[in-house]
Amino acid sequence: METTNANSQVQTQYKNGESSTGAVLCGLCGIVVGVILMATGIVVSVKFSAEMTSCMVTNVTYPTELPSTPEEINDNFVRCDCGKFCMSDLGYCVKVYVSTPGTNATFLLGNEVETSSVDIQCTFYEKNCPLGEQMSDRLLALNEAEEIVSPYLNFMNSSTPFDCYKSGDNLFLNNNVQAAINILIGLGCFTGFCLILTVLFARYDRR
Repeated sequence: METTNANSQVQTQYKNGESSTGAVLCGLCGIVVGVILMATGIVVSVKFSAEMTSCMVTNVTYPTELPSTPEEINDNFVRCDCGKFCMSDLGYCVKVYVSTPGTNATFLLGNEVETSSVDIQCTFYEKNCPLGEQMSDRLLALNEAEEIVSPYLNFMNSSTPFDCYKSGDNLFLNNNVQAAINILIGLGCFTGFCLILTVLFARYDRR
């Protein structure tokens, strides 16, 4: 009988230890995801506050040839990730400059509404370039940049306005609110799931 009781106590302590660990892990996970959820909520609020307006292209810059020396690398290029322990300085950077009706100010157009205080460097740019260390791949990237700017050159040459979004002092090309909402809902559900598991583990500990 004593041996049976001892084994039962050991099993109970083992189960309680498991549930306590599970509660701690779920709680920490919920906190981390909750912080991400709040950050995402801020981005979503910025997206909702962005106002649609009309933009006119005033200038477009993009790389048309590869530099022959490091000194020739200019603002039309950015660093891109070409793989493990590899960064290339020859990722393309396309800049579309626009103005809005009733103003003489020129803005560098951002791509996607993020935050109103974001420092815009390029409208389109290469973040990943898996074969970026190869000259042939960089020549293909130049062709890709040329294809990207083609419609904006047409807008500029024909003085055709297009829809854009104003957030703070910046102008953006896109404002994908629905995608941000979907992420917010997903994170919210996951946070709720973690909190429910934490409560269940805690209640199991009391038994």
